[in-house]
Amino acid sequence: MESKSISRNMKIILLLSLLLSLLVMVASFSGVFIKETYSKEVRYFAVQGIGQDFVNLVIVSPALIISSFLFYKMNKAAMFIWSGIILYLIYSYTIYCFSMHFNFLFLIYCGVFGLSFYLFGYYFITQLKKENNFVLNNSLIKITSSFFILLSSLFYFMWLSEVIPALIKNEIPKSVLENGVATNAVHVLDISIFLPGLVITAFMLKKKKLAGFILTPAFLTFSLFMYIAIIGMMITLNINGFETELSVVLIFSIITFFCLLLLLIFLKSMKKDFGN
Repeated sequence: MESKSISRNMKIILLLSLLLSLLVMVASFSGVFIKETYSKEVRYFAVQGIGQDFVNLVIVSPALIISSFLFYKMNKAAMFIWSGIILYLIYSYTIYCFSMHFNFLFLIYCGVFGLSFYLFGYYFITQLKKENNFVLNNSLIKITSSFFILLSSLFYFMWLSEVIPALIKNEIPKSVLENGVATNAVHVLDISIFLPGLVITAFMLKKKKLAGFILTPAFLTFSLFMYIAIIGMMITLNINGFETELSVVLIFSIITFFCLLLLLIFLKSMKKDFGN
């Protein structure tokens, strides 16, 4: 009976994941090829949206479909990659839902955001309930946790160096003006949720807590896709005549490489009794 229940749950996860990938493809295709999608946005913000939509269409959606099928086949690595893609979609579509002007994709944005949120919540809760045995090298744990703390410190410095001077001068931050939005949703998500989440995960991993082992590959995968999307946005900005610093692209490329490297090592080193 228990195996039938697991099989049924896995089928539901697969079907919802495929529905999610379809919604992402529709939203991304519309963003790239239908001009009306971003017609209400300032051009700088619209071009970034097109850049991320292109990445979502050609990289994120296929990766979600492949990892969903492999997860359904009980592939451990695919499960962790799937969880990171879902986390990336939660982050990205929070911005689509709350920063974009109302357009014909609004319900699709909401669908992606809601499905991602509940899929990740279900995944995290069910993994916490399982009797998992994670065996990781202590050096890898130290390196990964230090990388998370370094990454969160870097982005806190970047965002606060823009926000704090604006607060002191009672001015609107440059990124908010450029994007034509009320507030920078990236600032909100990073400062309030995701950067603290990285730090908390780092400490839980260091103490070898189960939640740390579950969240670490998710955050590594999330970071990998997020920085690929950022690079895609910067390239699209450059193509459309906006100045972007090559050094910044290089920095994000280096961070992306380290995220990929750590993720591959982490997945290879992680041993888990998936069936329990």
